[in-house]
Amino acid sequence: MRAGLVLGSAVLVADALANGYQGPTVARVGQGVVSALAVAMVLASRWLWRSFR
Repeated sequence: MRAGLVLGSAVLVADALANGYQGPTVARVGQGVVSALAVAMVLASRWLWRSFR
């Protein structure tokens, strides 16, 4: 379970960074959504990490 949490956080952060690299396109909306998910996942990971014992 913890490996999935780490992997999910890494994938969302990497996707948000990759979308930001593309420049001004329609992907800006997608970048905003993925960035919000990445921030939420990273913030929740501390609480989730403890619950996966």
